[in-house]
Amino acid sequence: MIYVGLLFEENPPKPKYTYGEFPFYLEYEINGKIINVEDTIIVKYNGIGLSEGTGKYIKWKQSLASGNKEVILLKYGDINIKFPIMDSEHYINSYFKDLENNTIFPDAIREVKFGNGITTGIISRVELYDKYKIRLLKLEHSKPIRK
Repeated sequence: MIYVGLLFEENPPKPKYTYGEFPFYLEYEINGKIINVEDTIIVKYNGIGLSEGTGKYIKWKQSLASGNKEVILLKYGDINIKFPIMDSEHYINSYFKDLENNTIFPDAIREVKFGNGITTGIISRVELYDKYKIRLLKLEHSKPIRK
């Protein structure tokens, strides 16, 4: 019933920018070895979505220029440690602005596969190093290209 009511809700305005490229450079250390990742997040406006929890919202499609689906720091058995770089909502709105102001440095995400499911959670920098010997060293970005 709520869903039907939301259909008649006014659409959010089309965003000022409907396309963005966000080049980044990530440097991390794992077991004493330095690894560099250079890529570009590509974000495209993808219409209007509808959720009973939030109503109508702007949808974004995102990808990495390299063709990778995500930035994986470590694969270990059924565990994947990822760098949480893919969140278009943040990129379009404020993510790199926060980075420019040095107000955030994201931690990592741990995915653990079990049976037919996956559990996902955030790993603090301390746990990331203590359990997996991974240290996030640097995250740099260029000015975004927006259209």
